[in-house]
Amino acid sequence: MSDVKQVLSQVEEGGRSPYQLFSGIDDETWFWLNTEGYRLHPELSHALPSLPDPDLQARVIGSSGDKALREGFKAYQMFKELYQQHVGSLSDCPAVLDFGCGWGRTIRFFLKDLPSERLLGVDQNTNMIEVCRATNKWCRFEQNQPLPPLDLPTGSIGLAYAYSVFSHLSEETHLRWLAELARVVRPGGLLVATTWHRGFIQANAELRARVGTFEPTTWERLRLATFADTEYWLSQYDQGTYCYQPYDPDQQPWSYVDGKSFYGEACIPQGYALAHWSEYFEVVEFIDDRVRCPQNVIVARKPK
Repeated sequence: MSDVKQVLSQVEEGGRSPYQLFSGIDDETWFWLNTEGYRLHPELSHALPSLPDPDLQARVIGSSGDKALREGFKAYQMFKELYQQHVGSLSDCPAVLDFGCGWGRTIRFFLKDLPSERLLGVDQNTNMIEVCRATNKWCRFEQNQPLPPLDLPTGSIGLAYAYSVFSHLSEETHLRWLAELARVVRPGGLLVATTWHRGFIQANAELRARVGTFEPTTWERLRLATFADTEYWLSQYDQGTYCYQPYDPDQQPWSYVDGKSFYGEACIPQGYALAHWSEYFEVVEFIDDRVRCPQNVIVARKPK
């Protein structure tokens, strides 16, 4: 704990960035500082992001507090490890892009690895960007539109990740954003995106079988109408077909642009990723492991 005491004394002195304060801290101590340590030591509020209202956290991702941060931290560790495995030292990364950052639960953890000017989160939701800016004064946050482009220079990003974003995009929207992310990722850089797996189709069927025995959340009510013909969609997935179900336009009008659905629920098989992502990237891993991530993970490196 001597490192923690030293950091706390430096926080009290002021004038140092999160990267200067925390760059030598190990990951588990870093997580502790962002959770229990933050509550025990009020001075950390001057050097670390805060959290938005718990109800807002849960409404966006289904959890809040330490549980939500642990999920984001685990994703952060995975993204960092994948970059180091397939590209190189994260310290050499010119910029990290959190595509679909929500309220910023993941990008905050990169503050100990890189100077804050290299950390960017984007989201189409105005409220989420406002929340991010209010709770995290170090990272940069910008609003994007439902469809490309991003206001970023070509080849400016070393690591782009999209956690639970491609698990919701229509096929057309998916392909357009794939091309745009390929534009902004530098040659040799990495794109990591998560998407729903085959088991999500089965899980929705199990959810429908339980109707009447529980009070569904808003998202569970959306899932009840998703991939309703279970055997058909499992067959489509097994054939390598992009599986997408739009939301009801009357219930979720925001998920449509010019009368076309861009956001719903998507399951992307490995065969589809290999066939379509290869136009822009080399798919170096396809992770189908619920221990490592609740969703499947497409890991793609841009050729040099």
